[in-house]
Amino acid sequence: MEKIASDTVMAEAYEWLCLARIDYSASADIWDLRKNWSFIQPQLQRQLLAALVSILPTNSSTILQMK
Repeated sequence: MEKIASDTVMAEAYEWLCLARIDYSASADIWDLRKNWSFIQPQLQRQLLAALVSILPTNSSTILQMK
């Protein structure tokens, strides 16, 4: 979990998510995440390291369904 919660992996995941949702509407949750990322990231990292949240595997069909 330490690798997933690392600054490098978190930055890569954030970049991927932002690009994946670039065409979402102005009311989409991605904009709140982007606006508050500097506050959300350290909280999420602490929660991951404390095993307070879990990450489920995904595949390309799941990602496509998100769009």
